[in-house]
Amino acid sequence: MRQSIQPPQPPFEFVRGHPEILVYFDPDNNDDVYVQMERLAKYLSDIKLYREASIYFAWLTKQALSEKRKIQRVEDLKYVCNHWAASNDFLEDIKDNLVTAIITDNPAFIGDNVNIRQDPVLGKNVLGKLEFNEECQVLERSDTRQRINGTDAYWYKVRTTDDTEGWVYGQLLSFYLDLPPQT
Repeated sequence: MRQSIQPPQPPFEFVRGHPEILVYFDPDNNDDVYVQMERLAKYLSDIKLYREASIYFAWLTKQALSEKRKIQRVEDLKYVCNHWAASNDFLEDIKDNLVTAIITDNPAFIGDNVNIRQDPVLGKNVLGKLEFNEECQVLERSDTRQRINGTDAYWYKVRTTDDTEGWVYGQLLSFYLDLPPQT
């Protein structure tokens, strides 16, 4: 049996502009909280509110879901992240310290962990490691993309929970909006 975990609440200002999402927070709804959050995240994605959808897909990836369901939520998170990261809001959110990155690439592809580098280039400048599903704060994005293994992506300067700062290749990251608690 899953333990009850409190889902993230939608930002007040956002709800004021989109009152239709309140149906997903109906305490009388018989669906479990995971189903409600999946519906909300998919709805936000469908109406192209990728930034907001990232909050709920990220929350879902951290829950005790079946492996198949978790893989699908990670793919959903990557999808909304790609759209949000292409928007002007994304760089502003980074400047405002509202973006958290999570290592979501397939562990079979990346191995046990991801290198944090001193500079945004491949080489022997490794400062530390991030593990699959580990989170870090995004501090900035490189000015240009780099092609590695056939994929073009930006590098992101991040800060880990132990205050290590360095660069991680963007292909290995997914992002979500990390809003401060509402008062």
